[in-house]
Amino acid sequence: MKMHEAIFVFIVLLMLCGCHKDKFRDFDRMVLNNKVLEREIIKYRGRSDQYPFYNGIKVYTGVWCKTINDSTVRYTLFPWSYPNGLDMDPILFICRVDGEDVFFFSQIGASRIDFRNNNPFKWSDEDKERYKR
Repeated sequence: MKMHEAIFVFIVLLMLCGCHKDKFRDFDRMVLNNKVLEREIIKYRGRSDQYPFYNGIKVYTGVWCKTINDSTVRYTLFPWSYPNGLDMDPILFICRVDGEDVFFFSQIGASRIDFRNNNPFKWSDEDKERYKR
């Protein structure tokens, strides 16, 4: 009888340990390998018109990337605080600059493609909710 109780307690403990919810997983971010752009992003975030929150919504730095020719890429920095944009805007990648997440977007985000219903880039709902806060 003692053996059955011990096995039962062991199984219950295994179930309790296996069923608890882990903290959110952090994903790997790309590493920005452009030191000039990194300095410009840091300088941009330090401007007096850049606010970390707008109406209670976290404001991130967005970067539009547009290839002009083989040797020139234009980067446009902008504040990005539209939480539902994760469902519509095609994000190329996310990197961390000076402790802040920076979202890189392709110029195709300005096209007429319906990214809300036909977005080729998929995010888990958990990751989207984390950035919407």
